[in-house]
Amino acid sequence: MAIEKKAAEAHATATWQTYRTVSYVAIVGCIAFGYKCFALLEHPAQVPYVPWDHMHIRRKPFPFKDGTESLFHDDHFNALPDGYKEGCYHADGGH
Repeated sequence: MAIEKKAAEAHATATWQTYRTVSYVAIVGCIAFGYKCFALLEHPAQVPYVPWDHMHIRRKPFPFKDGTESLFHDDHFNALPDGYKEGCYHADGGH
């Protein structure tokens, strides 16, 4: 009985150490990935609006704002069904 208990404790300790190591690697990996995404990369320019039929299918209006903008709408990156808002898009991709 004592041998089985020691074997179970050894297995539990090894498993705990494995998960601890994986967690540390995952945390460091997430921090490195976040740094690469938000600090090192350039932000993309706004793309020209193309009125694709499938992009703005709405069966009923959104229940907030004016009904055409989603909850997290951004005038610079999100086009409305008829294009970007006036003054939010320039041909050079800037503001």
